[in-house]
Amino acid sequence: MPKLWILNHYAVGPGESGGTRHFDLARELVKMGWDVSIFAASVNHIMRRETHLQPGEKIKKEVHDGVSFFWLRTPVYYANGPRRIWNMLVYTISVLRNAWGRERPEIIIGSSVHLFAAFAAYILARRHRCRFIFEVRDLWPQAFIEIFKISEYNPAIWLLRRLEVFLYRKAEKIIVLLPRANEYIERFGIPKEKIFYIPNGVYLSRYQESTFPFNPQLSNTLDSLAGKFIAIYAGSLGPVNGLDTLLDAAGLLQLRGDKQAHFLFVGNGAQKKRLQQRVVDEDLANVTFIDPVPKDYVPMLLRRANIGIHGFQDLPVFKWGVSPNKVFDYMAAGLPVLLLCSYTRDNPVDISGGGMVLPPGEAETLAQVIIELAASPERCAVMGKKALKYVEQVHSMEALGRRLALILSRNAG
Repeated sequence: MPKLWILNHYAVGPGESGGTRHFDLARELVKMGWDVSIFAASVNHIMRRETHLQPGEKIKKEVHDGVSFFWLRTPVYYANGPRRIWNMLVYTISVLRNAWGRERPEIIIGSSVHLFAAFAAYILARRHRCRFIFEVRDLWPQAFIEIFKISEYNPAIWLLRRLEVFLYRKAEKIIVLLPRANEYIERFGIPKEKIFYIPNGVYLSRYQESTFPFNPQLSNTLDSLAGKFIAIYAGSLGPVNGLDTLLDAAGLLQLRGDKQAHFLFVGNGAQKKRLQQRVVDEDLANVTFIDPVPKDYVPMLLRRANIGIHGFQDLPVFKWGVSPNKVFDYMAAGLPVLLLCSYTRDNPVDISGGGMVLPPGEAETLAQVIIELAASPERCAVMGKKALKYVEQVHSMEALGRRLALILSRNAG
């Protein structure tokens, strides 16, 4: 039985808010006879609170569908700042301490977002004399440089860049989630033969079996929107997503007297309070915010929507591709998707025909498209069917799990 460790600071298990990529892939590997353990932080990144450990506990093991989770205590943080950096460092130290003396695995996957988790995976692979695989979910530090306008010569960026290239070189294989990330990585002299593409995906059975009841407050909120044309944004409310454009579009629609379109934001993030204050200040009656919901509830929530929206700032880092979880959730629910993104090459909405790619920052265009789609349910239905068909064929977790098993075999590539 092959033994695999996955180090993902932000991994979540069943019944939690957040991305379940590694849990879903691990379940597929378990079905094929693998022994999989995931080492994750006890603080939920989306909820920004402790969700697993009782006072005094430092680590807890749970097993879900054959997948072992090791929850490691980390400090709570509420925004991007020193406390979040401390949270990352505590996770890194804790995973090294707790995995150092455990029984040797055959393979360790170190998954970014942050590079410290991947570096810990490398150190543990050296300790246990096993194979090190680097999974690149975000292009650190390139995303930092472009989103926060930080110089390449900043000492922290200089250090992160060298750590990034070090990990590329030391990894036996590199797994990327973005369709053109290989081109980015190859610029550092990394051979393309060691880079493998496994995008995000969905467990389609969630969309066929999900029947969980909403809590009364959420049910009342959704019932109050009955008859509206709901444009849902479900995901992190962060600076990279260009969410002011959605509020600008809401303002334009309200100014025009539109009573049908309604924007529903689901999630948490650094921009949430500011966006909510904008809604109050501008008296936007066509915008509603709700807190994150567990992953198992997402399919039912999306059934109450008419279109899904996801967006990105106009930044060069996105020329390497996008693979947002929520876009695939929208597609699995049969929703047409509006993707606000400058770089249209190789993105799932454009490839599938399951929606429209719009320029970011253009609220007038977004408002007009929503008006047109609200008046054309047949067009929405056609795009929704194309979206579902595409995700079934290309982004099911069953197929992605098989691909991962093949890549992890020594002869892959």
